[in-house]
Amino acid sequence: MESTAKGAGARAAGRRLPTGRLEAFSDGVLATAISLLVLEIEVPPAARHRPRRAA
Repeated sequence: MESTAKGAGARAAGRRLPTGRLEAFSDGVLATAISLLVLEIEVPPAARHRPRRAA
C-alpha cells in the first residue's frame, strides 16, 4: 500500500515516473502485430475442410 502512496505523490508533485517497462512492452506488442501482418499465415487446405468433432 505504501508504494501506491509514493506513486500517487510523485504524480501529484509533477515528477515523471520511469516508463521503460511500458515502452518495452508496447514495442513488443507492436513488433508482434507487424510480424503477424507480414507473414500471411494461411490454413492448410486439409485443415479447412476437416469436419469438427463434437466433444
